[in-house]
Amino acid sequence: MALKTLDEFRDEARAEIEDAKPQMVLESHGNGEQTERERTDAEYEEAIERYAQEKFDHQNNGYIDARKMEYPAVEDFIEAYTEKEILEDSTKWDAYVENYNKVRADHPKPE
Repeated sequence: MALKTLDEFRDEARAEIEDAKPQMVLESHGNGEQTERERTDAEYEEAIERYAQEKFDHQNNGYIDARKMEYPAVEDFIEAYTEKEILEDSTKWDAYVENYNKVRADHPKPE
């Protein structure tokens, strides 16, 4: 899968935000009153940039969080390693390594 550039994500974000217009914001006034107004052009541009950056970061780094959520527990590592080294039983170690490699395969680092 080809990676997208930040500019490509900006184009996508712009299209999505344009399709969602008008987007309203709620303004609070000092007297407890609130009014609703449409975002300004500058606010739309800020939203586009923020959304594009978020998508770009997820593309490039999303695999890290996905792996963290699915990696075997540290306790499993300690137990498997200890049994392998001290008891010379690699059953749990082999299962741990298999699970670890599956997570890496399921969530590859983007290239």
